[in-house]
Amino acid sequence: MPYVHEQGNIYFYPDFTFHDGDKSNKLIILLTKSTCQNKMFVFCITTSQQKFRCKSYGCNRFKAYFFIPEEKDIFKKDTWLLLDDLYSFKPEKIKCEEFEKKVRIIGKLKKGNLSALIGCIKKIDDIPDFYLNKII
Repeated sequence: MPYVHEQGNIYFYPDFTFHDGDKSNKLIILLTKSTCQNKMFVFCITTSQQKFRCKSYGCNRFKAYFFIPEEKDIFKKDTWLLLDDLYSFKPEKIKCEEFEKKVRIIGKLKKGNLSALIGCIKKIDDIPDFYLNKII
């Protein structure tokens, strides 16, 4: 049965290919608002690697991430949603049978977290307008 792709869906994507060609299993979040009217799905990737990121809930507009502490949504670990390097896919890739066999929806962001995330995206200056128009 085909997926219903909605803003805030969290997908497990095995062997996700990064812009630099590296691959890794990733959780990605659909940011696109009304998928049936868009010609592109916009996603952010997540990480549980803190590196130099702050562990304060919510938006860091200057470093372009949104932090969700463990257990405050479906994440079992502290999770940063990375907004400085978004990914886009054409609907035909997302809706194809091969994609839906490989990538699976594991949940959806809680409504409050999704609203706060969209508010954060609006505050970040470096997100291109062609992405913003599909998200907000």
